[in-house]
Amino acid sequence: MQEKSPPSDTRQALMRYAANILAARPYFSGRLREKLTLRAAKLNLSSAQEEIENIITDLKSNKFLDDRYLSQGYVRKELNKGWGPKIILLKLMRLGVERDLAQEALLTEADLAHQKSAIAHYLPKIRRYDKRIQINKLFQRGFNSAAVLGTFDSYASEG
Repeated sequence: MQEKSPPSDTRQALMRYAANILAARPYFSGRLREKLTLRAAKLNLSSAQEEIENIITDLKSNKFLDDRYLSQGYVRKELNKGWGPKIILLKLMRLGVERDLAQEALLTEADLAHQKSAIAHYLPKIRRYDKRIQINKLFQRGFNSAAVLGTFDSYASEG
């Protein structure tokens, strides 16, 4: 029976650091990769990039990193803050989430009904403006035209 080779000091140091920061809060894999790279540079660990990729892969396979789950939660949180899907997509990509994964999260969590709900939640904050400026502000926040105009059409039919 072949024995496993002991983990390297580099792997142990980086895995310990990853475990500590993941215990504090969840991270997207891209952001964790950045933090591990910075930690390796701080510890003067040369050629740690391959080890970092192995750590990320191991954490994903053991379900300690789940970008899909985090993306969906992030989309819900940002919608509640009044941001539309276009801006949320840019934010997710800036956080290191793959475009396909970000778009998938937007399709499931930011459909038309969720967008209209988020707009209705955000509208009281901009009620002092006239309708034209409110619509413009919603477009600036990244909402789709179907959601914005659909929300205002439903308000017009109620009133």
